Amino acid sequence: MSFTQHRTSIEQLIQNEYKKLPIAWQNAPFKKPADSPWIRVSVNNVTTTRVGISQIVERTVGLIQIQIFVPINNGAYDIGIIADDLAAILRSRKYNEITMLDPNLTPGEETNGWFMSVLNTEFWATDFHPSRN
Repeated sequence: MSFTQHRTSIEQLIQNEYKKLPIAWQNAPFKKPADSPWIRVSVNNVTTTRVGISQIVERTVGLIQIQIFVPINNGAYDIGIIADDLAAILRSRKYNEITMLDPNLTPGEETNGWFMSVLNTEFWATDFHPSRN
C-alpha cells in the first residue's frame, strides 16, 4: 500500500461506520455547522522503516487525528460521547491490512469559537513490495 492508500482506507472506514456528525476531510471543502457538533479527520504517516532484507518489507507508523468540535459552554459531556463512539470504531481494529491501536483523548480547549478535543489513534501497516533487483 502507499501513503495515499493508507489514508484512503482509514477515511473509508470512518465514513462507512460513523454517520452521526458532519465530517471535514483533509483539504476538502466543508461548511461548518453554526451551532452543532462536527469532526475533522486527518491521517498522517509518521515514519516508515524497512523491516525486511531479502524482500522489500516496510512498516509504516501513522496517526489518525480526529478533532471533535462542540459549541462553547455546553460542557465536555458531548465530546466524551462522540469520542467513545469513534474510539469503538477504531480501537484495536484491523482494516485493509492496517492495524489501529488504542485511541486516546486530549483535554479539551477553546479554539476559534468552539470547544475542541482530539482523539488520537496510532496505526501501523506492513507493506510488501516487489524486489528491485
